[in-house]
Formats: sequence, C-alpha cells, structure tokens
Amino acid sequence: VIHGDSVFSVSVVPAVGTDYVNMYGRDMTEQKLAEEELAENERRFRKVSELVSDYAYSFRFEPDGSKVSEWFTDSFTRIFGFTFEEVIDQSVWEKQFYPEDVPIIEERLRKLHSNKETISEYRLNTRDGDVKWVRDYGYPEWDEDENRVVRVYGTAQDITERKRMEE
Repeated sequence: VIHGDSVFSVSVVPAVGTDYVNMYGRDMTEQKLAEEELAENERRFRKVSELVSDYAYSFRFEPDGSKVSEWFTDSFTRIFGFTFEEVIDQSVWEKQFYPEDVPIIEERLRKLHSNKETISEYRLNTRDGDVKWVRDYGYPEWDEDENRVVRVYGTAQDITERKRMEE
C-alpha cells in the first residue's frame, strides 16, 4: 500500500470465531528507498567502470577453490564477442586464453587466492579469431569469517593497439 511518500505492507488476518479481522501494518518506506538506492548505485558503478576501463567484472571463489563468474559489463561482449551466458561455462572461458599466456593467468589466480592485488597483461582470443591484449587489474575481497578470498572485482583495458605500436 502506498500512502503519500510512504510504502506499507498490510496483512489482514480473520479473528478466529468472530466477524472481525486483525490488520497488521509495517512501514516499508526505508527498505524500499534502500533497494532503490542500491539499484541506482549499481547502475552508477557499472557506468563509471566502463568509463575508466574497457570492462569490469566480478567472480567468486567457491570454498573448493573453483571460480564462478558473477557478472561483467556489456563492453566485454562488444570487445570479445562472447556473452556472459557463454563465458559462465568455464570451458568456453578457458578457450579464450591465448595458450602461451596460460601460465600468466594461473599465477594471477594464485596471487588473488592469496589476497594479493594483481596487475597482469595477457592475450585473449575473440569470437572471430582475433587476439586482444588486456591489462587486467584484480582486487580480492577477503572474508574474515571464512578466512579466505571469496570474491574478486576487476577492471581491464584493451591494450592491443599499444602492444602493436611497441612491436
């Protein structure tokens, strides 16, 4: 129920053995405002991430150490041609790795697991067979209760043109 600028949750419960009902209400205004603010902050974060990098992403480490992609900005698809639904499949994601750079990526994951920020440069294959260089910044999130890294936030830049100029 919306009343003015306030949002209420109302429950109507019949009173047993009478013709009366009991009404219970709860002011949901603060919760609704917090949800709207959270959604707006997420939109801002994604937009800022795309402005300061070519794409941003997040993945989590499961207790068994496996990596699960959570999200990436739409610009990833524009650069590499793969959708989130495709790369959430670990086998598709691993096919993107340029074979000679796999050791760089493995070392990067070891550092992130150890709660160390990383900056790595490596190559990824695009859907159409091109090779792109990226400079990838990874920021681990430590969970005190679990005593481990549970998530990594990152941003990456397409540095292909810079690498070509250097060569």
